[in-house]
This record gives sequence, C-alpha cells and structure tokens, in this order.
Amino acid sequence: MSHFKLLCLDIDGTLHDSQHIITPAVRTAVRWAREKKNIIVALTSGRIPSNLAMEQKELGIDGPLVSYGGAYVSDGEQVLLSRTISPSVARRSIAYAHEKGLTAFLYRGACWYAEKRDWCYDYAEHVTRIPGKIVNFDSILEQWELEDHLPNKVLLMSLDTSLVSTGFSELSLEFTEDEAFPMLSGPRYLEIMPPHTDKGTGVRRLMEYLGINSPQVMSIGDYYNDLGMFRDSGFAVAMGNAPQEVKDAADYVTASNDDDGVAAAIMKLLLDEK
Repeated sequence: MSHFKLLCLDIDGTLHDSQHIITPAVRTAVRWAREKKNIIVALTSGRIPSNLAMEQKELGIDGPLVSYGGAYVSDGEQVLLSRTISPSVARRSIAYAHEKGLTAFLYRGACWYAEKRDWCYDYAEHVTRIPGKIVNFDSILEQWELEDHLPNKVLLMSLDTSLVSTGFSELSLEFTEDEAFPMLSGPRYLEIMPPHTDKGTGVRRLMEYLGINSPQVMSIGDYYNDLGMFRDSGFAVAMGNAPQEVKDAADYVTASNDDDGVAAAIMKLLLDEK
C-alpha cells in the first residue's frame, strides 16, 4: 500500500491535454491510483464545484474536491471550507475590468455569473460545460451583501495576455494582503481570491479533514496557482509544459499534458512503491 494517502490533481494543463480532454492513459492511471493503491484523489482547480464533479464522473472516481483555487472545499454535499471576498473587493475588481477592457466573472457556491455573453463567456461555458447566469453585477452584489452570502472569487479574463499580466501587477498593488490575493491561473486568467487563500489552503483543509499529514500528499500541477499546493504537499510534481519557476518548485518534473504526463508520473512514482 502506498505511503501517499492523497493525490491532488490540477485540471487545466495537467489532467487535461491541450484540447481539454482526459486521455485514456491518464484516466486509467488515475483510476489505478484510486482503486489499486487506495489513494484518495482530489481534483484541485480554479473551476466551479459542479464542473469538478463532472470531471470526477468522467474519471470514474469519488472523493473530495478543491474548487475556486482553494477557496471552496467539499466532499459530496458537505462543504468543508468556503472563503469569500468582500463586496468592495468585487466591485473594485469589476470596475478595473471595465476600465481596462477585461471581462469579469463572479463565482459563488455552485454557480458562476457574467454581465453579458461575449467570446470569454462562450469560452468559459465551453470549457466548464456549465452555463453561467447573466446578471447585473451591481444588483446581485447588493443582494448578496444583504444575504451575507458573498462571492468566493472574481475572475478577470482577456484574449490579450498583456492586459492580464498588467492587471496582475496593478491589482497586486491595489489590494492589501488582508483584502484579496490576486493570482494568475493561466495566461488569460487573473483570479481575485480571498485574502491568504490559494490551493495550499484547500490542501491543508483536506489534510485536517482526512487526518493525514504533508508527507502523505502528492500534488501535480502546471502553473503559478499550483505553487501553493506544492508548498503544502509532501511531494510536488510539475508538468513538462509548466513555466520554469513552477518546475523549479517541484520535486519531480513529468512529461507534458499532451504526452500523458499525469499517467507517467503516477506510474513512475507509485507503481513500484512499497
């Protein structure tokens, strides 16, 4: 039996290839880890919980989920963690998007919200396979504030990657560390996270929930938003398609997502483990 008890898997750029597909080799390896090695597999992503549940079903596995980049952790219907951002942070992020020409989305619980249908909306709906709700952001934030049921994050998106990288730099200066944690989750994605929250937050909550410790956790990821879970995992695996900074933070570098890197890592690191 493996000394690893928990395998945390990023989705985009890691579990998925460049066409957003789980290849047969990756699916087989993940199921083998779950069924034959008795390792709990937790999908760990910036995506919404309902989409992660769909990915679980496609893999043929069960287990807890870390959604919204670590801000929301669940196991079935049980919510283990839900961190939120303030209405002020949400409004300032949306105002920045309007000023700079980015598209903003709001995320809360099982749903995501947009102001209009545009290319970014269509892309997000295609990738997640979950339709967003078209709303007036001012109205819905006012309603949520009255309900004291606040958003888990804001996502700013653009085809122009320079707008995203500039937004990351500017909003990192705009918000204090106790207001929000801006994070790049891809070249086109800037996430405005709750303060002091990243994927490592979700991993730590899972360790507490499962009664395990860091040396029993392996994580696999490909981007800067995976550095938090690398930090809090006993063994971190970077994908071959990851930026060099992410590779440098890992204990092992596997093949790329288009070369079944997750399967290669699982079979290399777990197959002969005693």
